[in-house]
Order: sequence, then C-alpha cells, then structure tokens
Amino acid sequence: MRATSIPAKEYETFIDQWSPLVPRIAAGAVTAAAAVRARTEVMDLYRRFPVLPVVLLPPEWPRRGARGLFVQVHDGLLRPGQDHVRAVVASVADGHCPAIEAPTVADMAAGIPHAAD
Repeated sequence: MRATSIPAKEYETFIDQWSPLVPRIAAGAVTAAAAVRARTEVMDLYRRFPVLPVVLLPPEWPRRGARGLFVQVHDGLLRPGQDHVRAVVASVADGHCPAIEAPTVADMAAGIPHAAD
C-alpha cells in the first residue's frame, strides 16, 4: 500500500473534526459520559488509517498532525472516561468497582499486559 492510497483529505477531515475538542478537554469541559463516547469514536476513526513508517510519507503529509491530535484527544479524555466507566460498574456491582484502568496510546503501542501476567 502506497502512502498516498489514503488521500490527505481524509487526514485533514479527521483533524478538522477533532481539533475543536482539544481546548474543551484542556478546560475540563467534557462530561465523563461524553469522554467515553469521544474516546471510542476517535479510536474507531483513527484505527482506519494505515500504519505506515513515517519515513515513507512525504514531509507535508498530514498523518503526523492526525496522530498527534489522536493522542491528545484519546489520552486527554482518559481520566473522565475512566471515572465514568468505574461509576457505571460500581452502580451495577453493589458499589464494588474493580481496578478498571483505561489505556493510553502508549500503553496500547507497548501491549497491554493481562491481569494474570
């Protein structure tokens, strides 16, 4: 697959869609439930882009910006999203909330160890 098989426009659309959320994340203005939805959606959209070595991409290719934005949104919403999932679990598990830990992008890249490891 060539780097240009995904049009630059798709990366630019991703950037345009998600950039407005960054200041809201920084201001703590994203609700916990919205954080879970946004983390799920940004992951779903970003994972559709091919994983290509940066050295194969033209210098101006918008993949770098899209990746940086993905990390900002995904990791920036980690805490409120994780808190929401913990609260939902606690509400149906008689207050018992297992050690639910949401992964960062770096965690996923490194491989997430199983609880039994």
